[in-house]
Amino acid sequence: MFFFFLLTDSVVILPNVVSKMKVLNISGCSLTDSAVEILADNLVGRLVNLNELDVSANEMLTAAAMKSFIKMMVAPGKPT
Repeated sequence: MFFFFLLTDSVVILPNVVSKMKVLNISGCSLTDSAVEILADNLVGRLVNLNELDVSANEMLTAAAMKSFIKMMVAPGKPT
C-alpha cells in the first residue's frame, strides 16, 4: 500500500511502493491546484505502472491541475 498526506498544500510521501502502484484514488480530497502541483513534482516519472487515476469530486481543480497531472504521468524524456 502507498500512503501520502496532503497537509495544507504540502505533500508528505512515503515512497517505498510508488513505482509498483497501479491505482491512485484521490477523489473527494478537496485538492487545490497548488497541492496537485506539489504532488506532481514529487511523483513525476515514478508512477511507471499506474493504470488508473481518479481525481473526481475535487471541485476546486482547474486546467492548471490537469497540466500537473499530465506532467506527473509522463516519464522523464517522453514527450507530453
